[in-house]
Amino acid sequence: MKKILLVCVALVVLLVGGLWAGGSKEPAKAENKLEIFSWWTAGGEADGLQAMFKIYKQKYPNVEIINATVAGGAGQNAKAVLATRMQGGNPPDSFQVHAGRELTDTWVVAGKMEPIDMVFEGIKDKYPKGVLEIISYQGHIYSVPVNIHRSNVVWYNKKVFEKNGITPPKTLDEFVAVAEKLASRGVTPIALGDNGIWASVHALESILLAVLGPEK
Repeated sequence: MKKILLVCVALVVLLVGGLWAGGSKEPAKAENKLEIFSWWTAGGEADGLQAMFKIYKQKYPNVEIINATVAGGAGQNAKAVLATRMQGGNPPDSFQVHAGRELTDTWVVAGKMEPIDMVFEGIKDKYPKGVLEIISYQGHIYSVPVNIHRSNVVWYNKKVFEKNGITPPKTLDEFVAVAEKLASRGVTPIALGDNGIWASVHALESILLAVLGPEK
């Protein structure tokens, strides 16, 4: 069965499977097409993807990039299509995925992926240890991170704080005290934006991690 490379969190065009080995040679003539499978279809994400394509084409002008994007569902639609292709023996050359178990527990342990340790030769020390652990499995690296972000961020409304004479909290105890003070004045202290879409799940994930711990 065909084994492939992949990218982490978002696509990176230096992963080209059989087209590229170590980064110092021109892609093989017989392999002049590179399929990039992702859900980056709009806005800044699509612009970022096109920017990476441009950089890659400057180095490998003879390679045709196939931009295989699937819109909708915050990646869920793309993942469904990817699963069908992987199980049917028709995987893309590279694809977008979230780092960690979303990759290792599905395609790595199933033997459908090849490690890409050679990509990190000379640059491995540039990555934080925690990131390398997430993108690795049994001592080998299987993905390249191109978009790293965190979800457990709390924003506060400066106008509301100024109006109520409140200083932004710096500790959890201060946070609770501020929330109680705002609530006593009829102000909703905590609110979740983007209710009903993918962003809502992040709050649940953060709460579960905080309450249960990483071991569970």
